[in-house]
Amino acid sequence: MSGRERRWNHNIHYYPLVLAAVPPGCQRALDVGCGEGMLARQLADRVPQVVGIDQDAASVAAARRQGPDSQVGFVRGDFLAHPFPPASFGLISCVAALHHMDPGAALARMSQLLAPGGTLVVVGLARSRLPDLPRDAVAVITNLGHRVTKGYWQHPSPTVWPPPHSHPEIRVLAGETLPGARYRRHLLWRYSLVWVKPGFRSCHALSAECSGLPQYPGGRPVPAARRVGLGYRTSCPGCGCAGIEPSRPAW
Repeated sequence: MSGRERRWNHNIHYYPLVLAAVPPGCQRALDVGCGEGMLARQLADRVPQVVGIDQDAASVAAARRQGPDSQVGFVRGDFLAHPFPPASFGLISCVAALHHMDPGAALARMSQLLAPGGTLVVVGLARSRLPDLPRDAVAVITNLGHRVTKGYWQHPSPTVWPPPHSHPEIRVLAGETLPGARYRRHLLWRYSLVWVKPGFRSCHALSAECSGLPQYPGGRPVPAARRVGLGYRTSCPGCGCAGIEPSRPAW
């Protein structure tokens, strides 16, 4: 195991949450606020093409110095302004970076870039309030135990402290921007948002290779979907590729 693989901190602790959320058949992933690229390279074990983006020049340079990888590319730039094509990623991750941006604008941008059926995973920081003190006290004790057994890696990327928004504020904002998003508090001063973008889901849609979004071709009704297991077998009007919808499509 390399030194980088042995690193531990509060962000790395929750990488498995992101990795477990990669949807089946995902072909492209975007890591927003990629830093030195540790998560992006781990995602490349599961996704054929990964892009990491960060505004910090030193962080992107460090990510690139780790060696060439045809599966992973790193971009220095503003995620909110970079010209990524819409609906071009099957997974978008953002760890400890949302509080560096306008969260409403950032979540809306992630929604635009996510392919229908793709998954967005945010691991973020929020400002504690008085009712959070008991939870924070438990976190302090848990954190000490982790540090004794694993050490603590202080990343060199820029930090923003304290986070500008509280947990209730982030929860409300997520509900308004990403209807149906799952919000969860975690012990080590982190929360997670997991959201699956509604819409047609297929192998091609997740790789943004299919331009045929669900619709009534020529204004005619789409043939009835066939029940398959827990979902419905459907056909994409654009390319005819098959997919599974969790419920009967309302096209």
